[in-house]
This record gives sequence, C-alpha cells and structure tokens, in this order.
Amino acid sequence: MGAMGIEMALARTISALVLGTSAGLIIQMLVSHQGRLTYLCPVTDPSTSDGKGYSCGKEMSRQGLPSQLRRFGHEFTHLGVFVGKYLIFAVVIAAIVEVMVPGRWIVQVLGYRHWYSVVLAVLLGVPFYVCGGGTIPVIMVLLRLGMDKGAALAFFIAGPATKFSTVLTLRTALGNRLLLFYLMLTFGGAVLFGFIFGAIR
Repeated sequence: MGAMGIEMALARTISALVLGTSAGLIIQMLVSHQGRLTYLCPVTDPSTSDGKGYSCGKEMSRQGLPSQLRRFGHEFTHLGVFVGKYLIFAVVIAAIVEVMVPGRWIVQVLGYRHWYSVVLAVLLGVPFYVCGGGTIPVIMVLLRLGMDKGAALAFFIAGPATKFSTVLTLRTALGNRLLLFYLMLTFGGAVLFGFIFGAIR
C-alpha cells in the first residue's frame, strides 16, 4: 500500500482494524449465543493429550535443519510462482488500461464526482480481486486516470474479504446465516469507509 501513499496505507490499516475487530466480536457473541462452532481442524486438549501437536489433522513432528531448509525452499518457490504470475498479469493489464482506456471513461464511471463510484468499486472488488500485490498496478493506473481514492479503498476492503476461499472457509465454520451477516458488514463497511476517505482525501 505504500506505493499509493501514506494516506491510503493508513486508511486501509484503520478500516481493516475497525471492520475486522467489529466483525470478529459480533460474530463471536452470536456464535456463543447459538452454541454452534465448527472446527476446521482437529483440536487437541493439552491437558489430556500425549503432548503431540496437530494441525489440520496432521501430526507436527520435529524436523532437522536440512528438512526445514528444503521445506522453506519448496514453499518459497511455490509462493513465488503463485504471486509472480498474478503480478506479471496485473502489470500487463495495467499497461493495456493506461494505453487503451480513455481517462474520461474512468472519471465517468469511478470518478469522485459520482456517488455511485464507491458502490461500483465494491461490486467490482468481488469478482476481480485475486491477489493484493497483483491488483496494485491496475488500481494505480486507474487512480492516475481519475479513479476516486475512496473507490480504490472500497475495492481493497471488499476484494480480499470476499475471495472465494475466504467465503468458503467462513461458510464451513459459521454457516450461511452468519456468513450473510459477515458479507453485509463487509459491503456496508467498505462503502462507508470509501465515502469517508473520498470526502476527506
């Protein structure tokens, strides 16, 4: 987020803290009231277990340094390829947008003069947000072409919170009703913070 300035970085951090804490506390109270909780991984009570740790059903054994280094290299390569392909794709898309898309189109659709720009950015964040690092080049180009900063913030709030993997995990753990509440809070918070940031930028 530093690439977009300290204001965007602070706004993104504050909005994440406020919305994340609020959603977590409210859902915790609702889950406690309903008495329903689905564990995604087996949980072992330390007081009754044999001292072994478990993570998603797999026993965590002590590994030597060579094994740890091999695992580190494997994970580093895997994550590097995963993030790199999206980053390269995003840079290509950003270049195409900057060259091919007239700035007046961006201003008309996502510009600060239109109240619906923030709402539209939230809706666009659901299907088009894939990877944070890969999204930044595209949003930077859109900002240069006239995108409202509040709309950009709303996109960055709604996008990662509504990724398919996130939604699927929450549905498994919380159920449909609490998932719906989470999505409503996410969309509402993204719009609210987007409007506020756009007004005071």
